[in-house]
Amino acid sequence: VVFVLMIRRPPRATLFPYTTLFRSIVAGIDEAGYGPKLGPLVLSAVAFRVPDGRTDGELWKLLDSVLTDKVSRRSRKLAVADSKKVYSRKTGIGILEETVLSFAAVSGQYRTRLGDLLGGLGGADHVPSFGYPWYADQDVEVPLSGRALGAPKKAERLADAMRNVGVEFLGARVLPVFEGTLNEQIDRTGNKS
Repeated sequence: VVFVLMIRRPPRATLFPYTTLFRSIVAGIDEAGYGPKLGPLVLSAVAFRVPDGRTDGELWKLLDSVLTDKVSRRSRKLAVADSKKVYSRKTGIGILEETVLSFAAVSGQYRTRLGDLLGGLGGADHVPSFGYPWYADQDVEVPLSGRALGAPKKAERLADAMRNVGVEFLGARVLPVFEGTLNEQIDRTGNKS
């Protein structure tokens, strides 16, 4: 799901007093995970400031030198696609982790422990969720895969590409909804919404 927000700046007293400038923000939201059975369900949102009313499709064109929606182990680009395409037991976590850590680095949220990364992207209140016994050993060092060791370098390429085309990554937020919380919400409301 992608939202495009148009933010109109107020007219400025310049030589062109009736000129108005528009700035667009493209935001996307998604969810991934198994929820109440094998949790957590992870909700995420990203936002970009784009030049002169560019839309989502144009954002892909602007950043096609560094991003792709085609998942390939051989690609030098960062894969941004549905999590079921980016991660599988066969391909492993490397491609997904490389993209997440690269965007985290661009936003100043690169961390070397999973709990710190979740805390930086979603708020410190998510770190205690490792208190579930089945997550006891999950606050691990990241990256987990060798492929993602290159994330800081790819983050530099991503930042350069965005700067060159006037795109600003405003940030990413994640909200892990752990099993107990999700099940309580379903019980209380009668649905998953």
